[in-house]
Amino acid sequence: LPTSCSVESASVDCMADMQDEPNEEENVNPNGISQEEQAALNKLMVSPQPNEDLSQHYKKPVVVHPYRIPRLDDICASYIARNLNEYPILDSVPNEYIENIVNEIDLSSLEINRVSTTISCDKLWQRMCTQRWPNCHAHRKHVCGWPSPSEFNGLAPSPWKRVYLEKHINELLESYHASPSELSNVNLSRLLQSIKCAAPFIRCIKLNQLPSHLDLSQILPLFPNLSCLDITYKTLNIGMNYKEEDFGMNLNDALNISKYLHHSTKSLTSLILSESLIDDETIHILMAGLQQNKSILSLDLSLNKISDVGARRLSQYMAATNILRRLNLSSNQINDDGVQYIASKLHSSRLEALDLSLNNIDDKGAEHLFEAISKNTTLQNVNISCNRITDESFGAFIKCLQVNKSLRCLNVSGNQLIPSSSGSAAQSSTSSRPQSRAGAVSVDSKAQEAVEDKIQTARKQYFKQMQQVLLNENMNLIELELQHIGLTKLEMQTLHKILKPRQVKRDQAERKKRIAAAKLQ
Repeated sequence: LPTSCSVESASVDCMADMQDEPNEEENVNPNGISQEEQAALNKLMVSPQPNEDLSQHYKKPVVVHPYRIPRLDDICASYIARNLNEYPILDSVPNEYIENIVNEIDLSSLEINRVSTTISCDKLWQRMCTQRWPNCHAHRKHVCGWPSPSEFNGLAPSPWKRVYLEKHINELLESYHASPSELSNVNLSRLLQSIKCAAPFIRCIKLNQLPSHLDLSQILPLFPNLSCLDITYKTLNIGMNYKEEDFGMNLNDALNISKYLHHSTKSLTSLILSESLIDDETIHILMAGLQQNKSILSLDLSLNKISDVGARRLSQYMAATNILRRLNLSSNQINDDGVQYIASKLHSSRLEALDLSLNNIDDKGAEHLFEAISKNTTLQNVNISCNRITDESFGAFIKCLQVNKSLRCLNVSGNQLIPSSSGSAAQSSTSSRPQSRAGAVSVDSKAQEAVEDKIQTARKQYFKQMQQVLLNENMNLIELELQHIGLTKLEMQTLHKILKPRQVKRDQAERKKRIAAAKLQ
């Protein structure tokens, strides 16, 4: 756009042309100022008299409006901002005009379906995000790298564009309701039209609710670059309109997900179906699609109702696939039998992370699990916190730490692996029975002191064994969570000091990797 013509030169040329024309109004001088304005201006130029009131002298300041011709680039910028739906050429505008155009755009009049396919300006999408969702900056931090521009037909999307379109599609799916007329579902056609326009830029779908129980086997294949699918089958803000069928994944939902996993997944790597009341029958339907899938690396089925039967089906899936790397089964109803099924298939799987926290695992199942972990060579992160494991499994726990060389993070918090004096004293008092009907026989003080001494001796032995195992330089363990297992605060600090140098080395290595990746970009 030409910018050599200044405002002053244009004004002078225009005034020269105006002087050649006859002045129609007699009260306007050649400078373009009326006689009244000129008189008031002359009055202001005169200094006030000594006895004159200053407030009256400067009561009505006169503003002189010079004749100004707007710049051509300003006219073009305003026109582009007003007609962006008809002429979406914002990406081809020079950078020095982008901010002014974006600030003039009326966001309420934009057609999202048209803009999403034609405009990738990061500043426009940022303004749209921050105006619609003021707290969207936290979501943008989790936006990962994009594929190559060739996968998007040369249109490389911006991070803010992905944030907006993902949240926009998530809200459309969560709030969808079928049209009253079954013959012409207008709402479904509108939803499909919006999805087709935004589908190439969507990589993550996170639905906090799905009250419509939409057939996802027809919707999800429309997203060619979908890598993460997170669905919770429930209804939010239901108030007094509670219906049992609104909560949990039903059999039709499981069948639709299974169809999608069996036929249409090429880029999906993470599947999260937590808090959806999934039981053993639902797992049986989902396994039909999961066993045929060749892309899922992470599977999260936490906060459900999976028991030993469902754990057996999952263990068969672990052994059959060589792709699955992370499995989350926390907060379910898995007992010792289910853990034994999973432990028996660990040697033939390639899992790197396993979460079995908040289940019903006892010492029998824990011993099998620790034994399987000691023989495994791929597991790096294991979480079995908040179960029913006691000090009877401490030997298997120490052996697992001694033998395994691949484990990096282990969480056993919330399990009484080391006996405490208060718990044993209470146990000894409750185990004692009254010898006569006259009253209960109190525990002898000497016997109680002997029990306390045995417990303290056992605690010291357990602590020394753990200390010796962690001092082994050949092990790769970096993080060991031991809260609420019977150790004192001083003992836990001692064990953490042993692992501290390894954590520092890990952080330094990760920092070097980030710096190298930034240099490559």
